[in-house]
Amino acid sequence: MPFIIEKDNHKEAVFREKAVKLIDLQNIPAFSGKKSKPTLTHTGQTDGMKNKRYCSKISTSLRNLSSRQLAGVDRNNILLTCKKDAWFDRAGKAGVFAKGSRLFEGTNWISNTTRGTNNYAHCSHLIYLYDQHINPMVGRWLNDSSRQFDDAYALTELIQWVWRSRIRKGEPITLYLPAPRMRGILIDWLEGWDSKGFGEVSLAA
Repeated sequence: MPFIIEKDNHKEAVFREKAVKLIDLQNIPAFSGKKSKPTLTHTGQTDGMKNKRYCSKISTSLRNLSSRQLAGVDRNNILLTCKKDAWFDRAGKAGVFAKGSRLFEGTNWISNTTRGTNNYAHCSHLIYLYDQHINPMVGRWLNDSSRQFDDAYALTELIQWVWRSRIRKGEPITLYLPAPRMRGILIDWLEGWDSKGFGEVSLAA
């Protein structure tokens, strides 16, 4: 079926300007500093869950984040995503990423594709442990398996997830985004970059 994508460049620029002012984008130091960074794609997490070293890298990085940057932050104000079975085991107890992280109790875990809810509109600190990609079968069905389309999909899902937090009320948030690709995609969007050269928004705004 043919389709047309309509864009309002002015509204897009205003939306991004607000995002620039409200998002404090942070890395996870202990995570990003490792020479061998754990890959956070769905497949990477699925395979990594079977590897004790991989799981230890993630849980230790989260524990350091908890005791340093998140020290004093109410756990109920923290929003986190990763593979569900990596955060919860079958009994609903701490999974392989959560064990030892000191973030399991009280932290709000939601799916990386969550949308359409205000239940987390109080959350001020967000941890996005995902490198999002469109399902290859869906890409082929849509006849677009390009990197540009894949990145656009990743950005859309990330924005939907981030806007579950209090940013939807115009309040500032801190976003921890350790996946290099996802950081690059978000920064490009915040700076107003896209392939068609639509409006510019400065990160210094």
